Amino acid sequence: TLNGAVTAGQTTGTIDINAVAGNAATTAGTGTLDAGGAVTVDAGLDVTIAATVVSETGTIGITATDGNVTTSGAGTLTANDAGAGAVTVASGNDTTLGAAVSASEGVTVNADNNLAINANIVADFDADASGNASLNADFDSSSNGDLTMGNFLVTGENVVVTGYNVQVDAITADVAATITAQNDVQLDDAYTATAGAATVTGGRNVTSAAAGAINGNNVVVTGTSGNVTLAGTVTADTTTVAITAGNDITTSNTVGAQTSVTMTADEDAAISGAVTATAGNVDIAAGRDMAQTAGMIQAIAGGVRV
Repeated sequence: TLNGAVTAGQTTGTIDINAVAGNAATTAGTGTLDAGGAVTVDAGLDVTIAATVVSETGTIGITATDGNVTTSGAGTLTANDAGAGAVTVASGNDTTLGAAVSASEGVTVNADNNLAINANIVADFDADASGNASLNADFDSSSNGDLTMGNFLVTGENVVVTGYNVQVDAITADVAATITAQNDVQLDDAYTATAGAATVTGGRNVTSAAAGAINGNNVVVTGTSGNVTLAGTVTADTTTVAITAGNDITTSNTVGAQTSVTMTADEDAAISGAVTATAGNVDIAAGRDMAQTAGMIQAIAGGVRV
């Protein structure tokens, strides 16, 4: 446990902390780590960060081989160098991020079990089109790791989120955003791919809250063996929207695409909100029943097939 500040030269000095068979921890407020170069914290068991960690010109790497990684309070991770500033966190069990993470060249978090995001994450601080966010629960594919997120924001050039179950709040990618869950996906706030595809895939169900608007150049939403239930808007700015469900599709807000909208449900489709294709077709196919209870279905320059 580090109770006081550790500082290494402000240009190239590095900090390397290694607890091979035990725990590594920094004391709240006082156990700061500040290096000109890379900061590395490795532990065989748990890593607990409660004071600031800064790399001025390099990377931050935190690994708990067989344990948990926890950041909290003032335990922010900052690596904002435009050329090398990246943050990597890995745990053999759970990771909880309770303090902000900021990097210019990307943020990667891999947890073999659960990943809890309880702070903002910025993966492309210098906005130079090279900082991706990759956030992965159930990294060992054991079907035993969920990704959850509080009322916070993740940003990056591209954003990738995975887990057995995935529940996220606000996500904004400068280009593409991808969420993949082996089981269920829950979107509680805006999910935006500014200049690329917004893709959401659940092995079973995909659900969005009213605030969970999905926006991208094109949008693909798939509930492979379950339901797709969308209370938020769905918008494709330049091309298509494609929504597919192994069971039912239910929409209660607008769905719009610059070209075409396709909805395919193996069982029922219940549409309650306008569906608009500006320059293409609207195709809604249901294996059993299709019901429209509110909103207009229109293809401004194409056809509607139901």
